[in-house]
Amino acid sequence: MRRTLMLLAFAAALALMLSGCSDSSNPASSANQDQTPPAAPTGLTIHVKDADITVAWAANSEADLDEYEVYRTVNTEAETLLGNCTLSRLQDEAPDFMLCHLTYRVRAVDTSGNASAFSAPVEIVFDNMLPTPQTFGDPE
Repeated sequence: MRRTLMLLAFAAALALMLSGCSDSSNPASSANQDQTPPAAPTGLTIHVKDADITVAWAANSEADLDEYEVYRTVNTEAETLLGNCTLSRLQDEAPDFMLCHLTYRVRAVDTSGNASAFSAPVEIVFDNMLPTPQTFGDPE
C-alpha cells in the first residue's frame, strides 16, 4: 500500500512537471513573441560606374531592424542571396561577361527573424560594354 501511494505521488509530480514543458500551455509566451515583419525597403537604386555596382535603398525606421538581405538574378538563373548588411547599401561587381541582365531585390529582417516583403525589383542590362556612370531605379 505504501509503495502504491509513493508511485501515485511520483506519477502526479511527474505529470505536473511535464505539463509546464509545453509552449502551447503558456499562451503568454507565444502572445508576446514579435510576429510583425518590418516594412518592405523602398527607393531601391542601382548605381553603375565602371565595373562597380552600388545597390542602395531608403533605410527602414523599425527599432528592431536587424539586417537587410540583398538578392540578385543574373539572366535567367535562379535568384541568389548576394549578401546581408546592416547599412542600406551593398557593393557588387559587374559579371565578367558583358551580355547580361541583372535584377536586384532587397528585404528587411528584424531581430525576431521576421522578413519583410521584397522591394520592387530594379534591373540593369549590359550589352557588350559597361554603361557610362548612371543610376537605375526610383529613388525616393
